[in-house]
Amino acid sequence: MASNNTSNWKADHARMMRGADTERVKSEHLQYVAKSEAGKKWKRVCRHLGVSEDVIAESAKYVVQEAFYKSLTSWMDEQGDKATLSMLYQVLNNNKFQKVGIGLLRIETLGDEWN
Repeated sequence: MASNNTSNWKADHARMMRGADTERVKSEHLQYVAKSEAGKKWKRVCRHLGVSEDVIAESAKYVVQEAFYKSLTSWMDEQGDKATLSMLYQVLNNNKFQKVGIGLLRIETLGDEWN
């Protein structure tokens, strides 16, 4: 029998994969993702989000974590209200970073941890 936490995760996962969550991505989400294992394939993740090659090339001048964050921030700014948690979750999930996506569902705030 599944635990309540497992049931909640499955419901959240299903909602995210349907794109039903319209919550806009926040800086805290981007900080978390930039620090995560998804940084190993940051360019691929950004391309799947629709980040331009120019932005990726400009960001690539920095260390991976900062480059990833700059590219994600550019995506968030360009997409505005279309930069949703569901969209980011789906791209992470589709690029084999399911654990990072699951972490997004648990973020409250990272505060000064990024600095």
